[in-house]
Amino acid sequence: MSVKLNNVECCGCGACENICPKHAITMAEDKETFRYPSINKDLCVECGLCEKTCPLNYDDYIKPDGVKALVGINKSADVNFKSSSGGAFSSIYESYLQDGYIIYGVKFDENLQPVHDAAGTAEECEKFRKSKYVQSLDNGCYKKAAADLKAGKKVLFSGTSCQCAALNAFMKALRINTENLVTVAIVCHGVPSQRMFEEYVKEEERKQNAKIISYSFKNKAPHDNGIDTRSSYIIFDNGQTSIRTTRNDPFLRGYYLRLFYRPSCGLCHFARQERVSDITIADAWGINKQYPELKPVEGVSLILFNTAKGKEKLAEISEKMNLYEVSTDWALNSQALFSRPTEMNPNRQRFFELWEKTDFKKAVYRCTRPTFKKTVLFALRPIKKALKKIKK
Repeated sequence: MSVKLNNVECCGCGACENICPKHAITMAEDKETFRYPSINKDLCVECGLCEKTCPLNYDDYIKPDGVKALVGINKSADVNFKSSSGGAFSSIYESYLQDGYIIYGVKFDENLQPVHDAAGTAEECEKFRKSKYVQSLDNGCYKKAAADLKAGKKVLFSGTSCQCAALNAFMKALRINTENLVTVAIVCHGVPSQRMFEEYVKEEERKQNAKIISYSFKNKAPHDNGIDTRSSYIIFDNGQTSIRTTRNDPFLRGYYLRLFYRPSCGLCHFARQERVSDITIADAWGINKQYPELKPVEGVSLILFNTAKGKEKLAEISEKMNLYEVSTDWALNSQALFSRPTEMNPNRQRFFELWEKTDFKKAVYRCTRPTFKKTVLFALRPIKKALKKIKK
């Protein structure tokens, strides 16, 4: 048996299921609702392909020496508003579509389930915009991308770093020429399970007595406290809309407090300066210190062009974005995720224990109640700000 079952480091990418020639591997939920490979021993012939494609064995990292780092904002205000950061991914896929590439990305399907899919037009690719803070289903994307490449087509694949590593390993294991493959990794903090999001959606729909037809993370529409990127925008089928924040929404609260990420996210092999994709996209937090005119809260993208292949479309991307140069050293030190995995919430295990006994919302709030010390410190924040202004 080549793949270890219920390995805490397993990222659930699904590449092993895709590559198994005997269909001996299926992805099954564990008690925390995360998907892991389950192997039918009667079908397994121990060919070793699952082991070769597993991201846990990945070692083909790209050194940061030749990385070119830029930050930028899409020249289209509409695209920028509809994107999570500065509209970098839209600029990238538009440039590659012009050259005949098939674009693979993650969309919400009709059941609000994040799934990988392929697109051949800009209109189809619009569904790939915006972050989906839920683990996506691979939807056979590794096999489909491999078939496209074998047929002589060009492919741009976007996903998390572990998914990009899995795709690279998948192609290598099957000896498929990747000259026409470009990978784009989205920097990821961690992923909750699809089941968690489903339960959260069901609870919200019962409360509102309406079905959610659209859900958008990293909402940029201003509300009472201005723009809050840790918010979401929900549309119900009765026409009602709602902006949620970490203060009034259990899913956002649990996500940003790292309460229910997949176990492997706390042990991520790809939270490092070495890259696995041709291009990496992230938020450009803190860039306003170098360029005061840029406002990260309104969306500014950090783009790392890691390979010569990744840099090929730089000129075309530049036509679609206002770009600013930054040092590679600043870029790779601008986020903790370029050096270490996300630290899990100490109440993680307690959340899953409570979730078995009560509903999702109650489990989240019981595990994220602020301590007395934190409550006092929060109450003192306005006073501290006022004192700072007086000192100035």
